[in-house]
Amino acid sequence: MPSKRPRQHVKHVDEESQQPGPKRRRITGWRKWLLRLLLATVIPALFFILLEVGLRVFGFGYPTGFFVKMEGRDAYTTNRYFGCRFFPPKIARVPAVCEMASEKPEDTCRIFVLGGSAAQGIPDKAFGFSRMLAAMLRERYPGTKFEVINAAMTAINSHVALPIARDCAAHRPDLFVVYMGNNEVVGPYGSGTVFGDFSGQLSLIRADISLKSTRTGQLIAGIFGQHEGAAKWRGMQMFLEQRVRAGDPRMESV
Repeated sequence: MPSKRPRQHVKHVDEESQQPGPKRRRITGWRKWLLRLLLATVIPALFFILLEVGLRVFGFGYPTGFFVKMEGRDAYTTNRYFGCRFFPPKIARVPAVCEMASEKPEDTCRIFVLGGSAAQGIPDKAFGFSRMLAAMLRERYPGTKFEVINAAMTAINSHVALPIARDCAAHRPDLFVVYMGNNEVVGPYGSGTVFGDFSGQLSLIRADISLKSTRTGQLIAGIFGQHEGAAKWRGMQMFLEQRVRAGDPRMESV
């Protein structure tokens, strides 16, 4: 008779225990939500920071400050690309050319003139408001040196004048002269504008302006259809088909 073999006791082992190396610890609770939050914020932020740095290194886009440093001189001049943030590229308005010392002389009274075309001096900036003001001040106060800087631009409203004023404030102004208000409806973001879309939300307007101050924002505006507008500047004739009634509900937000 064949001999009986002893029964072998089989031990069931969990598959996880057979895996080599230390046992992995699962992330749960608040740590799991913190990780999700980091993945949703830190990584996209890092991507856009690297994109912004890369675009600047390769020279993409344009400077957005109202003043730019003059090459080889200790002075500033107006930025001819400043209007590209607010107008279609083909008809972007430009500020009057000026030269301003980086450090204001102690014996100088520096005055900035803000406003639209009436303040800038259209059609001839040589006979603009700032030139008249400078001549009147020199005549009235011959012992004082005045520096009157024309910081006005055609067709702008308060949405554009605010960043200009902030840039001017960094250059030790003694006085601001503001002559504006007539472009609030037809200027950028206004209800009667031809330079883009109307927006009644001030926070959205400020966000759009801030975004376009970055190279990444300029890239996005170029890719996803920045408002092209007219191909040629035609002055007030451009607004003949964009009239706004006095009772238009959009006028309240303007």
